[in-house]
Amino acid sequence: MNVLVCGASGLVGKELCLLLKEKNINFYGTYNNNKLNGENMFKLNFSNIEEIKTFLQEKHINICVFSIVQRLTDVCEKQWDIIKTININYVNTTSKICNDLGIKFIHLSTDYVFDGSRQPNYPTDFKNPLQNYGISKLISEFKVIKNCSNYCIIRTPVLYSSKSNLHA
Repeated sequence: MNVLVCGASGLVGKELCLLLKEKNINFYGTYNNNKLNGENMFKLNFSNIEEIKTFLQEKHINICVFSIVQRLTDVCEKQWDIIKTININYVNTTSKICNDLGIKFIHLSTDYVFDGSRQPNYPTDFKNPLQNYGISKLISEFKVIKNCSNYCIIRTPVLYSSKSNLHA
């Protein structure tokens, strides 16, 4: 089995890579600006469809975990074009390619797709994101559902979970 961690230089991506390494699971990681050293770490341009497709085929990827995200509040609220590209378009393109190649697509989303009015939240609950970050992640979920026959969407419970004060 070969796992691709898209966004291996991010907080979640780094942790996932450490877990995969600990479990002796063959994996590759991608980065953009925050260079990662290692023979299994690669800079990949997620705007380039052919580059993504070639990489997935050459590395014989079976599972793609997508954790690339722009979540900074200032960027999300003031620069929609940037978050649309990163949080929506990259997911859309990569999930389509994975589906075409028969690769399971795991998309990391967020509980920001909910408004926090009810706890706990379940997958079928009403979604009502309150800001652009949550809106972009909800749209990306719709793209994955539309594009893929073999997918999983994981919503990380940070904002509205019992662990929401971890960063206080």
